[in-house]
Amino acid sequence: EYGGSFEGRIRLCVEVVMAVRKVWPLSKPLFVRLSCTDWVPSGWDLTETIKLAHILKQLGVDLIDCSSGGNDPRQKIPAKPAFQVEFSSAIRKEVNIMSS
Repeated sequence: EYGGSFEGRIRLCVEVVMAVRKVWPLSKPLFVRLSCTDWVPSGWDLTETIKLAHILKQLGVDLIDCSSGGNDPRQKIPAKPAFQVEFSSAIRKEVNIMSS
């Protein structure tokens, strides 16, 4: 089951990370790029991203590369220099994982 609940929405990401981790050497870093928010009401947000980042860290991810939305006409993206830095900072602080 994909989609719907939090677990369903993260399932593909978790399955891909688990498959990659099986073949990717531990001596090499594993990065995952996440959309930290989709900028729509009741959509994906930073709280869910932090929860997912905790799971990914346990699976052996070394760095979370932070991005955000861009595919919904309802979005109100506050685009300005460094507007996504807050996502990276929050993940680094809350999860204790490298982020960019």
